[in-house]
Amino acid sequence: MTPRLAGYRPRECCAAAATRILREREARYPALIEDGRLKAVDAATSLEAARVIVARWMWATDPAGTIDPS
Repeated sequence: MTPRLAGYRPRECCAAAATRILREREARYPALIEDGRLKAVDAATSLEAARVIVARWMWATDPAGTIDPS
C-alpha cells in the first residue's frame, strides 16, 4: 500500500509558493507605489526579503543547483 502523501514534496511546494508570492509582489508593487499606498523603500525591503526566502527554498530543493530568484 502506498502512503497517502507519497508523492507530496513539501520542499518543492514551498519553493513554488515562495516564487509565486515574489512574482505577485513584483507585479503588484509598482501600482501600489504609484498610488501612494506603499513606500518605495518598503517595497524594496519586502522584495529583497522575498528573494532571500525564494533563494533559501531553491537551495533546500537542490543544494547543488543554481540559486537565482530573479
